[in-house]
Amino acid sequence: DGVADTDDAYPRDPSKSSDSDSNGDENTTVSGRVIDGYISGAVAFLDLNFDGELSINEPSATSGTDGLFQFTLSDQELSCAAYVPTVVNVPVGAIDEEFGVVDKAFNLVLPPRFTSLTTASRLNVSPITSVVWQAFETELRSSLPDLNCATILANAEQRDTLAAVLERSIADVVAHYNISEAQL
Repeated sequence: DGVADTDDAYPRDPSKSSDSDSNGDENTTVSGRVIDGYISGAVAFLDLNFDGELSINEPSATSGTDGLFQFTLSDQELSCAAYVPTVVNVPVGAIDEEFGVVDKAFNLVLPPRFTSLTTASRLNVSPITSVVWQAFETELRSSLPDLNCATILANAEQRDTLAAVLERSIADVVAHYNISEAQL
């Protein structure tokens, strides 16, 4: 699923430390890549309210060289990160290292992982993770229309339901594209 990659190709931004923020929470840096060819100039964010739009309270970062981006997350944001999608808005003018300047805006999405994130976690967002998200979202919207981080964290049964939906979505994509789950 692209999340467990732990190589050291994700440089740390020295301007984003692990010091405490104003709420006393420890900050944790989580890195990722935008991949459709590596894309720089895209905006990645944790979609805490499942609306697909970047809101003011949602952690965000712009991808740079090799599609790399980093979120510096408070403890609360880190708790939410496992249960919400990572959305990437790729605007016109972003640079795809394989195809050049992007001439039509598009979005990519990485579904929630339902496992805790650490500094070793990688949020790799690609067209194939977006296909899994589409399968996941279709079932999600029909059964659980009003989701946000707070409601998911407060309801273990809902987390279990969502994890089961994700597993079915992954299995459907694996079968449809004839790829292994490891490749996904």
